[in-house]
Amino acid sequence: MFKKILIANRGEIAVRVAKTAHKMGIKSVGVFSEADKYSLHVDTCQSAVCIGPARAKDSYLCIEKILDVALEHDVDAIHPGYGFLSENAEFARACEEKDIVFIGPSPSIIKLMGMKDEAKKYLEKSDVPIIPGYHSVNVSSKCLLEEAKKIGFPVLIKAAAGGGGRGLRLVKGTGEFLSVLESAKREALSGFGNDQVILEKYLTNARHIEVQIFGDTQGNVIHLFERDCSLQRKHQKVIEEAPALGISEELRDKIGAAAVSVGKIVNYVGAGTVEFILLDNGEFYFMEMNTRLQVEHPVTEEITNLDLVEWQIRIANGQPLPLKQADVKKTGHSIEARVYAEIPERDFLPTAGRVSQIQKLEGLDDARLEMGVKESDEVGVNYDAMIAKIVVKGRDVDTAMVALRKALSSFCVIGIHTNLSFLQNLLAKKQDHVSKGTSTITTTYIDDNLEDLVTFPQDVLFGALVIAALNEYSKVHKKNKEENQSTFDEYSPWAGKTNWRLGGVREELFTYSFCDNWIEISLLLHADGRLSAYSDKVSMTFSHFVMDGEVGLFKGDQSVFSGRIFEDAGSLTVLLQGRLCRLEKRVFKNNFSLLTSGGLKSPLPGVVVAVLVKGNDEVSKGDVLMIVEAMKMEHEIVSPVNGRISEVYFGVGDKVEEGIDVLALEEY
Repeated sequence: MFKKILIANRGEIAVRVAKTAHKMGIKSVGVFSEADKYSLHVDTCQSAVCIGPARAKDSYLCIEKILDVALEHDVDAIHPGYGFLSENAEFARACEEKDIVFIGPSPSIIKLMGMKDEAKKYLEKSDVPIIPGYHSVNVSSKCLLEEAKKIGFPVLIKAAAGGGGRGLRLVKGTGEFLSVLESAKREALSGFGNDQVILEKYLTNARHIEVQIFGDTQGNVIHLFERDCSLQRKHQKVIEEAPALGISEELRDKIGAAAVSVGKIVNYVGAGTVEFILLDNGEFYFMEMNTRLQVEHPVTEEITNLDLVEWQIRIANGQPLPLKQADVKKTGHSIEARVYAEIPERDFLPTAGRVSQIQKLEGLDDARLEMGVKESDEVGVNYDAMIAKIVVKGRDVDTAMVALRKALSSFCVIGIHTNLSFLQNLLAKKQDHVSKGTSTITTTYIDDNLEDLVTFPQDVLFGALVIAALNEYSKVHKKNKEENQSTFDEYSPWAGKTNWRLGGVREELFTYSFCDNWIEISLLLHADGRLSAYSDKVSMTFSHFVMDGEVGLFKGDQSVFSGRIFEDAGSLTVLLQGRLCRLEKRVFKNNFSLLTSGGLKSPLPGVVVAVLVKGNDEVSKGDVLMIVEAMKMEHEIVSPVNGRISEVYFGVGDKVEEGIDVLALEEY
């Protein structure tokens, strides 16, 4: 068995691999960029080496630097994780040349199957059904446009060398094809070091079903059942589960057999995922194969009780598959939710900041939490926005969903925005579908229901505002009392330093920002202990309140709201009814209301990758003016009005900070 492996990745997958290596008695060597110097995976690996600046192309995508570390530390093998170099045939070949085992398939298989175009051309000779599309040699813009017309719109443009939703675009018509193509190619080049793309016919009312396969050096290939990854936004997976619902055992066997057939055709070795599009009539088509471990592999581990990373390591060491197909059993139902540092209410804009606290409350005990960050970590914009995965297992889908919602309600990441409330909305809708017997959700479900899914419950927001204001008032009240110990009268206007009105009722006004919207909340504290609260749209009176660890608001004996407060330097977060409501309590250095992709300021720190206008250009409302790349995704800066560009402050390749002016626009 290997004595030492290098993990050529970061975040939660690097932590995951290091833990399995430790369990197997294998030493782990990590690598990190300058931005990740104090990250969780650096602490988890037994040793770690800096390999360059923050940008991935200068660190995690730099083959030469990674191999230098591997040779210096005399490692036996390299585990690539997923993303970055995990499907890079050149990297796998370089490992071979240095006599280092690459924990994954051979360079030739990666080149064949990791490149979507090569895989489809090869499988056209087999009986495996393939989605109609174009994946030939000529990839000029003119040729791709003509082929798209032949396929028929809508079509998908997909990065040939990678996955994860990067370099993938849906094109609905001829007019937008070329501009969308350029965007997809830029993102593919940034994420995978390769801007080659393929085209696919976009199939509607479809599900995304993938099958986990494993092959060994003795020629054996088996599958470990399927996963449903249909809940995705812009082709980025959000919720995954295993096994897939609403699939008969006969269809399950057919899909599993097709995946194994793909593996055997190419003599596959290691962990791989064969992905299919499943139509509502039971027909399915091969979409692509990922020649690596998937982000969602834990749900397969949960239903099979297997460690897939351990299987990868043992197979790479030349050992046969631990089980035969007939011996692989599944039990229960598992669901995974991806926690992202983003703001769903602002079109899922990635967010940066420092993680001040991580609270793991009751309810996470029975869940599998795979973290990519720790307290005090800085979440930047150089890498993927995923910071954690929460995985649960239940005896069936109903118990699994209840467990996942409880776990999400118990996971508090303070200091940055997350998609936790969005996940709660999504699971609530999924529960409703399952209870009605309509459990088969297609890949467009999130986009079709986006408005409902991103809306933060207004009653919860109101409760959070009241709790936040009451907490702030109590601090001032306590300070005043301490400063006036001898003469303090709770209801005396002279004792406090806050607002007071004649009539014995003290009214306090507080202002907070929630997702760029400034909201005023008024509190009226009555002499008899009652509390009245008012905002623009809601008003409510409570008989009394309790502040003891949690803040409780009551009407008689009935609890109306009960929440916990977490504070950091610039904001406070209220955990209420399983939701995290992050409220800003300070004025930002820039006009924060314009910090969106529809304004003239950069929505977040990043790098300018395209400037589509120049000084004196006339523009119309909705025109894309500039594109900023951050967290491996592109973000458009769009003109909010008809007008004229008076000045362009940055060019391609320039770094920009959040909120800084990037363009000057004169409105007509």
